[in-house]
Amino acid sequence: MNILNKMSSYPDRGMSGAWNDLDMLEVGNGGMTDIEYTTHFTMWAAVKSPLIMDNNILNMDARALIILLNPAVLAISQDPLGSSAVRRWRYCLSSYDVSGNATAAQGDGPAAEIQMWSGSLSEGDYFVALLNLGPEARTMSATLADIFVDEGGSRSEEAQSSWDVYDLWTNRMPNRVANAIIVA
Repeated sequence: MNILNKMSSYPDRGMSGAWNDLDMLEVGNGGMTDIEYTTHFTMWAAVKSPLIMDNNILNMDARALIILLNPAVLAISQDPLGSSAVRRWRYCLSSYDVSGNATAAQGDGPAAEIQMWSGSLSEGDYFVALLNLGPEARTMSATLADIFVDEGGSRSEEAQSSWDVYDLWTNRMPNRVANAIIVA
């Protein structure tokens, strides 16, 4: 997140043939959870950073292979428009109110951070990521005005339209298939 946060001020610097290089992918090197690895890979793809693997492919496990071969995330990375996702908002939170809603940090407890990133893709599609950087699960949402702020926010044609939503990680390769590929 340190690298991604540093890059967030410069999304417009990347363009075809001159991409923002966020450094090598750590997927498969150990030390991260599945959620951390999938977030890492997804966000590198969303900001169009080169997807350079830093793991030893001779020792790659099924979990790493499943992440690195996710066709939906690779399609985001290789989208012909080549437009980087942009951080639209970032909030520091500390706790929940009695209704279970996150409240702004007041210096009274451990802070957690949430972020929303979005970006345009070819053929009128959009990428949206809601990142929870805190230690506990949170329900998160974003408005169409947040997502389409560059197009005019809530008044934009995009915000007035209906959208289908897809989870890029729903149809992951099964472990048995990944293991069979590795064994072969």
